[in-house]
Amino acid sequence: MPRTRIYFDGAFDSSSFTSATGLVVRDMTGNLMALKSIIHNNISSSFAAEAHACLEGIKLGISLGLQSATIMGDSKTIIKKSQTTSPDKSVIGAIINDIQNRKRSSDGNGIPGICFHIKECQKLKIDGKRKELQNPDNLHAIPTCASMDMP
Repeated sequence: MPRTRIYFDGAFDSSSFTSATGLVVRDMTGNLMALKSIIHNNISSSFAAEAHACLEGIKLGISLGLQSATIMGDSKTIIKKSQTTSPDKSVIGAIINDIQNRKRSSDGNGIPGICFHIKECQKLKIDGKRKELQNPDNLHAIPTCASMDMP
């Protein structure tokens, strides 16, 4: 069954311990439903940035009232951890456990018909982007997986 797709991506700045999340939601036919970007503070790693991005994608799906969705991101680690049902004991365990709880919940705080897929992004040249991302005025320059090859 075709589903609504929620694409997520995160970018991490280790010098300021901040991250940016980009989210794109498309319906079954590929029409744009929502876009959202979020800045997070006190983020410890790129893994935490990606986990927060995934969690924010699920929260956006809940706020849109979705009953089923495919969550797509380019972080294999986050997707694999989100697919499991066992508690995660890693540094990002609290975020992963929150993702797992929201995918199981059917009380309005979750999306019961949720699945996770890894979205393979095109390899981008990052060398020039690193300097751009250090300037807060250039946050629009953050490349997101979700902006590429949509259906």
